[in-house]
Amino acid sequence: MVHPTIRRNTFVIRVLPFLLLAGGTSVFSGEETSTPAKDSAVAPARPPELEAAIEFQRAGKWDEAITRLEELRKKKLAAEVHATALVELGESYFAKGKSAFEGELEGVDPDPLFKKAIGVFEEAVKLHGKIEDPVAYGAYMIGSSNLMLGDMKAAADAYQKTYFDYQKTKWGRKALVRLGISLGAQGETEKAIQIFNAYLRFHPDEADAEGEKVRDYLSQLNLVGRSAPGLHADGWMNGTIESLEDLRGDVVVVVFFATWCNICSRHMPQLKRQILKWQEKGVAFVGVANPDDPKSTQPIETYVRSKEIPFLDLAFDRRERSWKTYGVTALPSVVVIDRKGTIRWRGHMTFLGNTLLEKLTKE
Repeated sequence: MVHPTIRRNTFVIRVLPFLLLAGGTSVFSGEETSTPAKDSAVAPARPPELEAAIEFQRAGKWDEAITRLEELRKKKLAAEVHATALVELGESYFAKGKSAFEGELEGVDPDPLFKKAIGVFEEAVKLHGKIEDPVAYGAYMIGSSNLMLGDMKAAADAYQKTYFDYQKTKWGRKALVRLGISLGAQGETEKAIQIFNAYLRFHPDEADAEGEKVRDYLSQLNLVGRSAPGLHADGWMNGTIESLEDLRGDVVVVVFFATWCNICSRHMPQLKRQILKWQEKGVAFVGVANPDDPKSTQPIETYVRSKEIPFLDLAFDRRERSWKTYGVTALPSVVVIDRKGTIRWRGHMTFLGNTLLEKLTKE
């Protein structure tokens, strides 16, 4: 078997001969690359300012870390040290943005922080691209920062580039998976499936945790293209609708969650922002939860109102039959349905983004 690290064009010919991105260019087009040999010399010592900044970062003191790293960014340092400072700076902007994204920093807009992170990571790649450690991670984080901005097209482009430039590293391998996720999240289902199958072909280890995630992503995408089945609602919180059929003609986002789910709670600020952004453009957000869940920390109505989540309505599914219908095995899960009632995406809320909703609202 020819491994994808040998040649990009070999990968195209043998695995994905028809895989095209928008605009007609191959996902795996480009010239052959090679990974530079690692320098056997001892790495230069990190200056105290860098160590101090990293300590602030570990403590979640993002502003202190950013201040010190911005100072190092301007200094003339050994290439390895400067590369590390840039990547740590990008990581600090990203981490602060993520804290704001999850509602931990009141009044802070996460988007400018993610954009700053992208700029710093791109600078690291431009100046020190041959230093795999830590620049491969920085390249990967360009994709992740775009993902947090909801721009799945830009995320896919960045992950694709990371895979080709750093495919021998763990970040290159992870980037291939994220490429599939980003393609799926923008409605490019067939391309996403081809990417995931290619990953499993070249990384067939059954015990591989990343491989298990890929298999789960594939199972989620199997629902795409089917008519959306109804929800098994024992009642509705607002009484605005009686079934999903009442929303035919609208783009619908169905959100499965639980009050005990910490990850769900961290995503609620994101969900609130998306509802406020998209509900005026013909997108209806519908929640699904089990009011009799023995692990519930509070009544569903109390939880939703305390988080100020403006669902159009919320289905109470006491036996979680809707979970089985939509193959939900982890929370928070999302299903996107187009105006004709067809499932267009199914996945984790992290990857919902804006790209697919922009497309569907124009159809």
